[in-house]
Amino acid sequence: QSPYAGPGHTRHVEWIDQRLADRPRMWQTYETHWQHVWGDIFAGKIAFRRLAGGEGLRSRFGLNALCNEQGFRNDGSYLYGRNYLDITSAHHPDHLFKGTLKLIDKGSFHFAWAKVPSAPALDELRRLLGFCNARGIDVIGFLPPYPHAVWAKMKSSGEKYSYLEPLPALLGTAFAERGFEFYDFSDFEMLGAADSEAIDGLHGSERVYLRLLIAMIERGSRLNAYTSLPELRAALAASKTHTSLFPERL
Repeated sequence: QSPYAGPGHTRHVEWIDQRLADRPRMWQTYETHWQHVWGDIFAGKIAFRRLAGGEGLRSRFGLNALCNEQGFRNDGSYLYGRNYLDITSAHHPDHLFKGTLKLIDKGSFHFAWAKVPSAPALDELRRLLGFCNARGIDVIGFLPPYPHAVWAKMKSSGEKYSYLEPLPALLGTAFAERGFEFYDFSDFEMLGAADSEAIDGLHGSERVYLRLLIAMIERGSRLNAYTSLPELRAALAASKTHTSLFPERL
């Protein structure tokens, strides 16, 4: 279920879930979805010409890759399709973060309200870091970046998101106690990234995370031993879209 879907979509998902629970048979997927698949084909959502053959069929697996040029690459990274490449496009599922901003207003999904950080979650993190430290596993932590419009909305919501204020210091202390690195990159602006480089209101793009990696290395991270700062800077300068570094490489 998409976090940006409306009530009608939610009811439809609940209906499908009930159908699957009530009729657990091998052919239940076909029985439940065949009308939707054919409907999407006739509506042009599924490119039938790509299903019938050609290069796309030989080098892509699954409808998502065939029709939307979206899916997991061979190296495990994820390539977002055309509808996610431009947050300013009216076709984007979270156009200009409208869906995300509504979630913030409601305190739902990944944007639940809280006044203080979760003590059990912090305790679990400390146990994990202790486990890694005892086994010689080096850990580098960071708070991932939100688009500035989203971050500003959360910060201006008063006490609803007051847990964000002490969180960087608490996490930084937990990492430092084990000799690990920690970075706070909560806001795109900390990285010099524009909001147009967002995948949606929750995810930064490949460009954003390349900026993040460069920022770590510039601050003297241990990652300097494993990569080349000049090459990373060159890759960022050479990227041709606002979001993807290698859009052609599915």
